[in-house]
Amino acid sequence: MAFNSAREPHQFRAALTKLFVVSALLAIPAHPDEPTFSEFLDEVAAEARDHGVGEERIREAFDSLTENPRVIELDRRQPEHVLTTKEYLAQRITPSVIQEGVDNIAAHKTTFEAVEAATGVSRYVVAAIWGIESRYGRYTGNMPIIRSLATLAYDPRRAAFFRRQLIDALVISTLEDIPPGELVGSWAGALGAAQFMPSTWRNWARDGDGDGRRDLLNSVEDVLMSIGGYLDAKGWRPGTPWGEELDTVPGFTPRGPANLTCRALRIHSADEPTAEGMATIWENAGTAWRVYDNFRTMLEYNCANSYSLAVLTLSDELRAADGASP
Repeated sequence: MAFNSAREPHQFRAALTKLFVVSALLAIPAHPDEPTFSEFLDEVAAEARDHGVGEERIREAFDSLTENPRVIELDRRQPEHVLTTKEYLAQRITPSVIQEGVDNIAAHKTTFEAVEAATGVSRYVVAAIWGIESRYGRYTGNMPIIRSLATLAYDPRRAAFFRRQLIDALVISTLEDIPPGELVGSWAGALGAAQFMPSTWRNWARDGDGDGRRDLLNSVEDVLMSIGGYLDAKGWRPGTPWGEELDTVPGFTPRGPANLTCRALRIHSADEPTAEGMATIWENAGTAWRVYDNFRTMLEYNCANSYSLAVLTLSDELRAADGASP
């Protein structure tokens, strides 16, 4: 909502005051012994040098860099309404999303064939991630991620994680010869049509077009090969099912708090061996699914049950719409 300074002077002044206070608080360390933002950037620069980032690239990234209050606001924001899984699916899997997916699979047929040959991951699964993450590259974010990551790394809430992402973003800028200002993505630092975080890009991205670079911002071939390569590396099993919706919700005891790699698994049942592989059950709002190894592999991409279900359901829809056999 835009403010009207003539009709709503009190609200306008209050908004300006709030923005000033937030900006001022971001610029001042929470404790006197903590570094200022400028001093923090000097520390990160020293660490980046140890990772092979040159002075010119560091200057490009950090000269005149300021914090972004909007990023802190987004990081703190909690959703007012948590969607059920069925609502989540209905928002993300629509006839237009399915048709665009089929069209993109046809338009990039050669690339998808190469991805399947190299990784064993179905074109429909790769395309579904592409579609869910960025609507096939249409929506990738427009925030400079160096500024976002520096802001989040300076903030104490998840400082260690975002500091690592900031270093990796600087390394990517160097290795892939991408100016820091061109690293643009989500407010939390995810990049490109695959929405890889910098650490995922650095460790798992692949060169799909053979030009010697891994450019997830501009190369569709690199994006699709990287998606397939990541799932392959995480244990994707070609030709095996991911799961099915159950007619009734069985009674089961969720695992509860446990030492699990992905927190989403804590609300699953215990593992059960089946002919299709190890199975677990999870339930949401009166609907339940039995899921297998490939579902759990998808959780490596995004540790959220609804996300994995959306991707894998969309992959089935794309396969059916494209006329391919199961």
